[in-house]
Amino acid sequence: MELSWGVVPSQPSPPRLDRTTLNIERSEKVGRLLLWLALAVTIILVPIGLAKERKTEAETLARIKDATRAAEHKLETLEKGIEDKTPQRIAYSSIGNGLTSLNADNATGHLWFTNVSPRAGHVCVVGEVTNPSTQARTKSLPSCA
Repeated sequence: MELSWGVVPSQPSPPRLDRTTLNIERSEKVGRLLLWLALAVTIILVPIGLAKERKTEAETLARIKDATRAAEHKLETLEKGIEDKTPQRIAYSSIGNGLTSLNADNATGHLWFTNVSPRAGHVCVVGEVTNPSTQARTKSLPSCA
């Protein structure tokens, strides 16, 4: 085979692509780009979101533990206060046909005894409360046993 210096063998030209094929290739490239961007954002943002969620959860658990400790301490304090007080009893000499007691700042209670004997009797209670700001009075319904 002899080569001639002035003649270049013809090379086949690349196939000419039509417009539809070009549009499909471009849309594939754009789709791949969007997919990679979505994956990159997911890979970065999901761990950050999980870390924030765990931090918030830990703070919430710490607040709950603190509130529980405070409530337990308050309960212990109240229980100690109840144990320290001696029970208040009504003196037998103050009991007659009726008794007015429980006189707190704005509350009064009335007791009535009927048929009091060692075997039977009735005790009725009525309470009355005064609102300190409006001076409105409320009376409870009588309760008997």
